[in-house]
Amino acid sequence: MQRAIQNTQAATRRRSRHLRVAGSTLTANVAFAVLKYAALTAAGVLLFRWGQGYALAERGYEAIGGEALLLGLPLFWYLTETTIRDTVRDFRKGGRHK
Repeated sequence: MQRAIQNTQAATRRRSRHLRVAGSTLTANVAFAVLKYAALTAAGVLLFRWGQGYALAERGYEAIGGEALLLGLPLFWYLTETTIRDTVRDFRKGGRHK
């Protein structure tokens, strides 16, 4: 088991290219993750602002309701992505657990 973990870690290190950003070294995977979640955060804020304007027009008064859930878009994305990845991994391993 320990050998398998070491092989996986070594393969990950070989695949990752290092990027030089502001004096520190980041792998391409980390840089991609930062950009992805920054984009999701920006999308969540923009959708929240749009939803807030729409809700104001519908309600006729200013309040925060369900549109606030859009601010959690990065968290929802992460949880969904992780659940799908784990489900696919379990399916490939053989399906059912007894």
